[in-house]
Amino acid sequence: MTEPRTYTPAGMTAQERLNTPTECGCCGRQGLKRTVKMVASDGGIVWLGSTCAARAMGIGEAQFARHTREADRAVASAAAEARRAAAAAEDALFDAYLVATTGRTDRREQIDALGGFAAARAAYKAARA
Repeated sequence: MTEPRTYTPAGMTAQERLNTPTECGCCGRQGLKRTVKMVASDGGIVWLGSTCAARAMGIGEAQFARHTREADRAVASAAAEARRAAAAAEDALFDAYLVATTGRTDRREQIDALGGFAAARAAYKAARA
């Protein structure tokens, strides 16, 4: 016997929020103002209307709204952390370029040696292309 499917809110990115389907994947109702991205226990993604989504979780709509906000915050936090990590990696590459190009370790001296920040950044981008 198979276990019944359970659902949890997946959280949405800002882009997903702009392009959400308007049809409930549970009841088939169309023209909905809001659908919610849900993850099924088998890993599948389904878009449900907020009422069907709350019912699928077996909770009230107010409690469901809290779960949805928490899931959205988690997605936003993960995206922000990924952006920070990418920026740190890019900065480390720029630092390595400055040291390799100028042979100096002081950031101000490196930038001055390359003709200012804009020129240093342009040279770095040209070297990476």
